[in-house]
Amino acid sequence: ENYLSSAGVSTEAPLETVHVAFQGTEGSYSHTAATRFFRSFENPVEFISCDSFEEALDRVQNDEAKYAVVPVENTVTGSINQAYDLLSAHNLHVVGEEIYKIEHCLLAKENVPLSQIHRVYSHPQAISLCQVFLKSLKDCHVESFADSALAARKIKLEGDPSQAAIASKEAASRFGLTILKEDLSSENFTR
Repeated sequence: ENYLSSAGVSTEAPLETVHVAFQGTEGSYSHTAATRFFRSFENPVEFISCDSFEEALDRVQNDEAKYAVVPVENTVTGSINQAYDLLSAHNLHVVGEEIYKIEHCLLAKENVPLSQIHRVYSHPQAISLCQVFLKSLKDCHVESFADSALAARKIKLEGDPSQAAIASKEAASRFGLTILKEDLSSENFTR
């Protein structure tokens, strides 16, 4: 469709912004997978952070977003039943997929020895997948957090060098954190 400018010259209509809902905050695994999937999309894309998978799908159902990105399967934990149940309840359709390699990293405000880390925050699933590594930390309390990227943001905001988060490299970059250790769990992909 073409439009005429005030000078009478034909111009292209501006592309409509596409809204994409995802669970978590910027820097989360879902946000990074969504960014990768929509990177070659012709229209501008705006991402909407949601507190839950259900909220992300509700945004599509209520025409507040065109798409939602939710994990449906993981090579370590299998099917993510909650996502399938919600997809069925919302009468929505899968229109694409992104296979995303989950790489858990230990992030801190600054480069400190692992022996100085006394509290680690992350999403319960990340904690579960990194148990072998976490057990190697002496005198360290592990605490569940709603989202791995939110845990990383907490570390950034509090600035306590004895605290760390298990999150992605993207979260480290987004929040200006130091990666103390990479590859905290076995190879893991999410679809």
